[in-house]
Amino acid sequence: MLHCSKIPSDGDYVCSCFILMFSVDSRESFELCQSKYLPQIRDYCPHAAVLLVGTKIDLRYTGGADTEGMITTDEALRMAETNHLSG
Repeated sequence: MLHCSKIPSDGDYVCSCFILMFSVDSRESFELCQSKYLPQIRDYCPHAAVLLVGTKIDLRYTGGADTEGMITTDEALRMAETNHLSG
């Protein structure tokens, strides 16, 4: 499900931007962005911009999934504002 458990720590990073993605139909992926991946990004590249991107947004409109538990736009914007992310 999640392809990367942590940012590799075996090198010097010169990154100006990270794209932090979550699936709107997976609360786990959304919560891991804030609790796991964002702290790692801040540790390794504290000055890099972070762009928060929600994927699978089409599921909200195509009826392909239960929309009840999906991450809302307001939740994502709140996370972006709280953590000073771009989105």
